[in-house]
Amino acid sequence: HYTLELFMQRLAAIVCHVKGLNAMQNDQTHKVHQTDFTAGSGNALQAVVATIFGVQLEECPNFVQAPEGYEAAMQSWLAARGWTMKKLPLEDGFLKKSSGAAPGDKCIVRGSSPRGDFAHVVVGSIKASDDATSETLGVDFWHDPHPDGSMLKPPLVWVAVFEPSLTLIGHAAFRSFRNVWMLEELGIPYKHIEARPRTAEANAANPFGKIP
Repeated sequence: HYTLELFMQRLAAIVCHVKGLNAMQNDQTHKVHQTDFTAGSGNALQAVVATIFGVQLEECPNFVQAPEGYEAAMQSWLAARGWTMKKLPLEDGFLKKSSGAAPGDKCIVRGSSPRGDFAHVVVGSIKASDDATSETLGVDFWHDPHPDGSMLKPPLVWVAVFEPSLTLIGHAAFRSFRNVWMLEELGIPYKHIEARPRTAEANAANPFGKIP
């Protein structure tokens, strides 16, 4: 009975992951504020990343002060945790659907600070267009790491979205279930493409159509 109960608990966790209900997207209460307000070298980016990944401020470096540059420093920090970052340009506050971003994804939004002539970043989320035929996606602001909460002023320049470094291709009804279980038990982030054997998705990864 205990084994069956444990199995059902793990299955529920796996279903939640497949539906995209992971901790990064789900935690609506964890908000970190910046502590360094130096124009151009403050730690707003540090606070934004800490917010998105559910960690404390001191668990992230101040990326903008890294000698290798903030992008390289962020990619290194993310890679150690099984993630990667993709920066996407905004045009008039919108990004293309073909960018790979999905509605509901948390992201970093870069624009201008309302407090002076310098850049600022906030936590946002990708928003679907009200027009179902539109080829663009919008952005909602969610958390400003600055205490005054005034978010950003235009123009909005880019968003950064995050993806797991690991992609698992396979359907949980087949052998892939064991891989999913292992990744869940180890707490390793992953992107799951639910593909059955010999489908187009499986054939794209393996010419024999075998998965995982």
